[in-house]
Amino acid sequence: EPYAFAGFDSRQKTFKLFFVFFNTAFLPGFAVFLMYQLKLIKSMYLQTQRERIIPYAVAMVFYFWAWYVSKNQTENPQIFKDFLLGTFLAVCATWMLNINSKISMHSTAMGGLVTFALLLSFSTQDPSGLYLAIAIFIAGLVCTARFLVSDHSRSEIYLGFASGNISQLVAY
Repeated sequence: EPYAFAGFDSRQKTFKLFFVFFNTAFLPGFAVFLMYQLKLIKSMYLQTQRERIIPYAVAMVFYFWAWYVSKNQTENPQIFKDFLLGTFLAVCATWMLNINSKISMHSTAMGGLVTFALLLSFSTQDPSGLYLAIAIFIAGLVCTARFLVSDHSRSEIYLGFASGNISQLVAY
């Protein structure tokens, strides 16, 4: 939302974006790469439930750190803090659900994205629904791709989507 970061200059916004990317994408991805190089996992694709246990635990640490740091920075908008808490809760939920089935983390992320955009559309000064429409479109593309090319069942994709939804709702 453009209004959430209204008091930030472009340098500050870029730093916030870099901070989120670094903690929630780069560091977990690098950790998986190191686990693969150290032969702790057989594949970078994390094809089995067992292979996902340690990467999820590592991701939880990085996602928690991103939320915790942002929560304690008073200049951050509440919606930003809520989103990061929702992403942390989604990783935790997916880790727990991984015990019984190989939940799609992609669909978990898409469920969180759609729910966040829905919540944003109700709390924003811009009621156009543009963010929600874009989120639904992206989620449709990603989840369709997971249906077509992955080794997830339909229930694993739907359960992932639901866990992302619920995590963002709980955080909100």
